[in-house]
Amino acid sequence: MLIVPVWCEWGSAATLDKYVGETVSRILFLSEDPISETKLLPLIPLAPGAPLTEEAVRRSLEVLYATRLFHSIEVLAEPGPAGLIITFQVRPNYFFADFQVGGQPVLRSPLRGLSQLPLGEIYSQKKVADILLKVQGSLKNMGYFRAEVTPNIQFVSKMRLAYVKFLIQPGVRAIVGDVKVSGNPVLESQEITGKMKSKPGKLYDYTVLKRDFERIRRVYSDRGFLNASIRLGDLNYSAEQNSVSLNLAVDAGSYVYIQLKGAKIPKKRLRQLVPIYEEGSIDSDLIEEGKKNIEDYFQRSGHFDVAVDSEFIEVPEQNAYQVNYTIKRGERQKVVSVDFPGAEEFSTKELSSRLRTKAGNLIRRGQFSLDMLQEDAATIKDLYLRKGYEQVEVAPDQRRVGKSGSLAVSFRIQEGPQTTVREVKTEGTVQVATIEVLKGLNLAPGRPFSQALMDEDKRVILSRYSARGFNEAKVDTELRRPSRNQVDLTFRVVEDDKVNVSDLYVAGNQRTNRKVIAQNITVHEGYPLSPDSLLISQQKLYGLGIFDKVDILPLDVPPLNSAKPVLVHVEEASPLSVNYGVGYQSWEKFRGTFGITHNNLFGLARALSFQSRDSFQEQRAEITYKEPRLFNRDLDSFLVLYLDNIKRVGFSIFWKNVSFQILKKAHQQDKIFFRYNFETVDLSDVLINPQTVGFPGQNLRTLQLSSLSTAWLRDTRDDPFDPTSGYFNTANLTVTAKPIGSETNFVSFYGQSQASRKIGVAGSVLVSSLRVGLNQPFGSTPEVPISERFFAGGSTTLRGFPQDKAGPLDPKAVDPNTGEPLPLGGNAMIILNIESRIPVSGNVSFAPFYDTGNVFARISTIRLSGFTNNLGFGIRYKTPFGPIRLDFGFNLDRPAGIPSHQIFLTVGNPF
Repeated sequence: MLIVPVWCEWGSAATLDKYVGETVSRILFLSEDPISETKLLPLIPLAPGAPLTEEAVRRSLEVLYATRLFHSIEVLAEPGPAGLIITFQVRPNYFFADFQVGGQPVLRSPLRGLSQLPLGEIYSQKKVADILLKVQGSLKNMGYFRAEVTPNIQFVSKMRLAYVKFLIQPGVRAIVGDVKVSGNPVLESQEITGKMKSKPGKLYDYTVLKRDFERIRRVYSDRGFLNASIRLGDLNYSAEQNSVSLNLAVDAGSYVYIQLKGAKIPKKRLRQLVPIYEEGSIDSDLIEEGKKNIEDYFQRSGHFDVAVDSEFIEVPEQNAYQVNYTIKRGERQKVVSVDFPGAEEFSTKELSSRLRTKAGNLIRRGQFSLDMLQEDAATIKDLYLRKGYEQVEVAPDQRRVGKSGSLAVSFRIQEGPQTTVREVKTEGTVQVATIEVLKGLNLAPGRPFSQALMDEDKRVILSRYSARGFNEAKVDTELRRPSRNQVDLTFRVVEDDKVNVSDLYVAGNQRTNRKVIAQNITVHEGYPLSPDSLLISQQKLYGLGIFDKVDILPLDVPPLNSAKPVLVHVEEASPLSVNYGVGYQSWEKFRGTFGITHNNLFGLARALSFQSRDSFQEQRAEITYKEPRLFNRDLDSFLVLYLDNIKRVGFSIFWKNVSFQILKKAHQQDKIFFRYNFETVDLSDVLINPQTVGFPGQNLRTLQLSSLSTAWLRDTRDDPFDPTSGYFNTANLTVTAKPIGSETNFVSFYGQSQASRKIGVAGSVLVSSLRVGLNQPFGSTPEVPISERFFAGGSTTLRGFPQDKAGPLDPKAVDPNTGEPLPLGGNAMIILNIESRIPVSGNVSFAPFYDTGNVFARISTIRLSGFTNNLGFGIRYKTPFGPIRLDFGFNLDRPAGIPSHQIFLTVGNPF
């Protein structure tokens, strides 16, 4: 809004002409809210010491309005002792900082789920009214037709921010009145309304009504009416009865029957292949697309000669259609080879690993389809283009071999000459050094040239400028070809102005202390305004686990003195969380877990949790306190207290433990731990012979163990519960010693390396795990306590052994339940597991495995000849809470008294 300037002489109205040409002595800014004159004065053309002109006033107003900081501006003039005094009387704009809901919490979703919130934008009553309509509409959809919603707006003048809260008084929910069906439903009204949960007398809820519509659509779809239309025709609300009458407008649409001849396809899969189902309509293009998809489906399953014909039958008078797909599958064949004649730059292995077309093996027939063949040819071409082969040609081909008509696939490659980079330089790089701009780019002298790599390098250069606050920088390229197979490349940069962060505003943190947010962001006043820093800050705040939503964005204003304010807006999650679960393992039988956590104590992102676990073999209770940013460093600390009662084979252990741990995240995937641990260990129900164990009898009582340890962990798995790729590596070194309060002295090492990768068979995963454990007593301690020894055997280690019964056994003590000798454990353990998880059908997979290794009495007794060999197979059924597995393990080197095979039923992967 622009207000016409008013010129005054000592408070009375005057004309512009009277003061034009007079010298301006002073310029003031007047506002009811705090403003910074020092930032505004350099912006305007009007300046002290200069004559007053109408042009200078007009341009000054344009500049001030262009900052978007002001809602209205009035200019006043009055003569002073040394010349004219010009006053800009301004009314600042406010910016949306936060939106909340108050009153009765009946809304199912947060405000951001109803509307795009204008965070950081200029405040306006219209935007508030628009969101108010969305809130009222959502309440009506929930049945609150009598709801009253009042927006309460708080303006914070110092920061010029507006906080909006919608206060809700919902009233009584409406009920469903009459339900009627109109239109051309074909089906009986009673059958349609019988599928609905929105029945007369029930609470009205539009979400429930939409699910009713989906159920009704499925009924029509199952009957062959693929494009049935169900919508709410009229919704009549009776304020007197507080009820809603529903009129469903139903049109059954066309009847479509799709018939397969010559082969079968599961109904669910057919709906995915034939787009008529998804589009809800029928035409020749959709029929032809369905035909190609069916051919591709059978080709992928080995029917490479499949032929599909389509027939379209119309019955217009009945609004009915029929599509017949006649399928001639042919013999099921195998891809015997995939070759790359002419390939020199890349090996067969390098090319094969990138393709979807796969050669068969003893288990699988391979993967092939014509569409897949063309996709793979394009993949190979792109690979060569990135290596500088601009003239490469890739010709896919397939031919029959042998009497069975198996398929040999080839991709004939004409590489052509390689184009390389001769020179790379920049133009326009003034504020960022050229060496910084070009460092680490794909394209450099002597390297292959490709358009794709050049585009990537342009993006890298832009990101480097953006990280320094040059968000409007532009990069163009110029190519010269000094010879046929060489290029000279110039990156032309227009840097534009650097923008920093002027002010940092934090909103939405009702519970969380502002310093927690400030400590976990990289955006600060005076720092470059960089999209990368905004994204990293957002990720770090999400990583705290205390926010449901984080928005970090600059206010909607142009830079002022090369700086812009930034808003950090958070929506806090509930600090309390509860977890529980059940599981099963052959040794433990049924087990249950329960936990409760408060993860934002005192608003400082501190966490306090209680976790418990109970089964027939173990009872555990644990309390953990987490202190983030220990000593204001990037360190997390944990104080843990737990009680753990475990029944092992041959003895029971009761642990009382307290530990203090410091966690340092070295890189994105690496974690380093430092831990002090103090515990008392009570042994009971000891069935083994102390003399056989080989250590003094006093160790079979209550022990005090005090230790210092350090550990390293790296986890790159794509899914920690059911990985298909990546690694899990960990190493732990512990020193338990008398000088720090222990009753025994020993050093312990435990390491594990697990790898998962996809193998040639479609969807198959090869998983391997190597575990090594070593104990060594020292000083006056002759032997490591049995509670700290290593045990193996069971569903997660050596699956040809019963629980814990690999390694040294006590010949004079037997398990009262099985009659088998009892394990003594050992000071050394090496276990290698290799398992292949091969999909069979749906969620079911087959898992052959090989386990080897053993437990050894001492490190000095480790021998390859002492390794045991365990073969077996398992069945896996994938569920949302982890795989249910049934494993059959066979011991090829079973000790005397140990069964030759084991069966394990467990929830979760073995390692």
